Amino acid sequence: MPGISVAQIYGALSGKTWSYANQEHKNKQETDCRLTQLLNTTSSLEETIVKKHLKTIMLVSAAGMLPTIAAAQSFEIGNGWNADLGLLIQAFGESVDVDGADSQFRVKSGFDPSKLTLGLTAPEVDGLTVSGTYQVIQTLNDSGGDPNATSVRIAELAVSGDFGTFKAGRGWQIMGSSSLIHDTGSLPGVGGQCGFDRSGANGACGRIGYGYVWTDFAPGLQYASKSFGGVSFRAGVFEGQSKTDPRFEGEINYNSDMFDLWASTMSESSDSGDIKAFDVGGELRFGDAALTAAYTSGEGIGRGLRGLNIGSDTTFYYVEGDYTIDKTTLGVSYGAREEEGEAAQDEATLVMAFIHHKLTDNVTLVAEFNQEEVEAQDGSTTLDAKSIALGAQLVF
Repeated sequence: MPGISVAQIYGALSGKTWSYANQEHKNKQETDCRLTQLLNTTSSLEETIVKKHLKTIMLVSAAGMLPTIAAAQSFEIGNGWNADLGLLIQAFGESVDVDGADSQFRVKSGFDPSKLTLGLTAPEVDGLTVSGTYQVIQTLNDSGGDPNATSVRIAELAVSGDFGTFKAGRGWQIMGSSSLIHDTGSLPGVGGQCGFDRSGANGACGRIGYGYVWTDFAPGLQYASKSFGGVSFRAGVFEGQSKTDPRFEGEINYNSDMFDLWASTMSESSDSGDIKAFDVGGELRFGDAALTAAYTSGEGIGRGLRGLNIGSDTTFYYVEGDYTIDKTTLGVSYGAREEEGEAAQDEATLVMAFIHHKLTDNVTLVAEFNQEEVEAQDGSTTLDAKSIALGAQLVF
């Protein structure tokens, strides 16, 4: 089966009254059965997102990050074909106070920029289901970047069956994806600044460089297994940074109702140097609260980007706690980076506090405070920034 869509989840919950505080609803037995059927047809990573973001009622925000969970409306187009159409629009007003520089105000995209996603699924033939996903993003960059920046994130086909799912084309990579997906604060929010000029091509940076490596989108071939008692794995080969040598990535996950565990790795060799890393993490859920922690270490992943500062050793970690009260999620997180090598040496931290309020089924309001500090090898502070961001996100 192809990846589960948000439309299917909405369909399973349609006509029900959802309680954000205790996750009870009318016709609970029927809805639980429909959700269970959906979860049994999807991969372990997608199952993680469904469970986590049903808890926080922010599924679609994370869904925009993934090619297989990309739509909020599903419809038949004839001859057994189905189409999924998804739209996410968000914008933030952000005030930034930087030590030693003028204060600034920006209207910008968040970590997960506005996007339009189209998915097509062919009728099942001989136990095989073929689907395709195409996604375009649009950013609201500030004056330091291109205010009309538009790019194709996903152009990928998938073949699914009892054996699992094979994917080919431009899609989301593997290394660090679970650490990013479990970052409740950043996904519908802003996070780090992508540098002081705030001209990042795809909006804000979340905890990239302050807790994990950016998973990114790239051409590649991937395989995802089905879940076996909560355990699943993914593996892929992608176009490398040097364009001459491939990069290999893999991940194993364990998912349950109460907690998730994951570990991933990547490796690429080239004449300019090696890029290799691993990450591990977990999330514990108890009632309406969750505690998340992740750790990443590797070479050639400076500031959380593949191929940056090759020759340097870098470590990242973050811890996060969040609690949901009715329609509102409150949370705090702390993350850090330490980089050593000839290319760069520094230490950096990001403290985040956030409030997410579900105004309607389609609109989420976000308030966020961030404090970033970067310290060079000699102990001097190269960045000390505090920011307050207020924004909204519409999903369809």
